[in-house]
Amino acid sequence: MTICDQQLAHLKNRLQMPLIVREYLQEQKSPNADETYALNEMLSDYSAEDAILAVAFSLQEIAYYQDVAVSDLAFLHLECERLIERYSARDALSDENPELWEETQQDMISEIAEDLEGFLDLLSLCMLSFEVTAPQIHDILKIMDTQLQAHLIIIDEAERMLDNLEIEHHTHKTNNVITFPIQVHQRLIQGA
Repeated sequence: MTICDQQLAHLKNRLQMPLIVREYLQEQKSPNADETYALNEMLSDYSAEDAILAVAFSLQEIAYYQDVAVSDLAFLHLECERLIERYSARDALSDENPELWEETQQDMISEIAEDLEGFLDLLSLCMLSFEVTAPQIHDILKIMDTQLQAHLIIIDEAERMLDNLEIEHHTHKTNNVITFPIQVHQRLIQGA
């Protein structure tokens, strides 16, 4: 097992969702009402980045279990790998260099929003595909969809707040500039 594999195994263990999904797949069952509530709670408590990772790992489990590599959902494998690579690197950065992670977090917000939007589109496609063929998987995907939608709303709000702060900051800077009437300005320049 390489270090990268160890980090991924650690992440799956920390996030728990992919391991739980694997268990549901092996037992071929859907979460009951209490389990559905617990899974919703778990995903809602994650940061947006951890939620993306948890869902990407979980979808990867579903893709392997359903062997969708040969189906129309083969893109699912590639997208999960891309997101896992991106967000596991972010997770490692948060441990190794928290200051740099913090500095880059504001710039990441729009990327997280884009990833969430694209991932939700893919999730919708998966839900349609499994609704009839594998209802137990559809039930799990529905939980993921609900929670990623909620994370997207929170990220959109954070983006709006940041935009407003930047506008306020820019306005505050320009409000600190004292504009003189043209005659006073000319006298000051001429030294009169």
